[in-house]
Amino acid sequence: MIINRTPALALLIALRHQVGTLVTLAVALFVSGCCLMCPKAVEEWPAEQGVVVDKDTGEPIEGVYVIGHWEGYVGGHNVCFHAEGTRTDAQGRFVFPAWRNTGPYNTTRYQQYAPRPYVRGYKDVGGHITRMEMVRFTGTREERLAYLWKMAGSTCNQAGSSKRNLFPFFEAIYLEAKELSKTQEELEKLDKYRYWAAQQAIGVDGDETGSVSEYKARINKFLEGHLR
Repeated sequence: MIINRTPALALLIALRHQVGTLVTLAVALFVSGCCLMCPKAVEEWPAEQGVVVDKDTGEPIEGVYVIGHWEGYVGGHNVCFHAEGTRTDAQGRFVFPAWRNTGPYNTTRYQQYAPRPYVRGYKDVGGHITRMEMVRFTGTREERLAYLWKMAGSTCNQAGSSKRNLFPFFEAIYLEAKELSKTQEELEKLDKYRYWAAQQAIGVDGDETGSVSEYKARINKFLEGHLR
């Protein structure tokens, strides 16, 4: 029995060609920034709120420093373009105001909001962005310092003047770290962090357009009366 494979082979070749064309089109759309499946940018951000609780007891924690980062994806890199900071009330609640993203990153894709809590005596263990959980810290002095540096390990570089909202958070970490730092290495790291934390307090819109010398002069002037 002889089977004519010509029609079947032609069909397979045609399907392969169509699949290849679709893949090529999808790649081209993604590279060009026109990905049909990509989330849209957000220009009008609503107020964000949440609560910080003790994971073991379920009780709210008052006085927690909470910072919020608004981030997005640009040119293959994650950027942080807005920042807020506040403290929790007696019910452990915090609120960040609504704001309008009118800056240069208002078309950023994959925009998201990410909060982070800090308070003495506790350690952040995650939870949801509207219900963050912390537990009592029980580690050594060295472990606490390592945790503090981890908490202070990132800022919001493209946030302009809104970076100033972060300073109370970083200042509180600095003051605790200052009490714990004993060795020469720890004190040197503390001094570097002091300079870095000051960068949050002097944030202004258009920082990236100024000269490096002017920027450092503003930091040094601020440090003359702060973070002693």
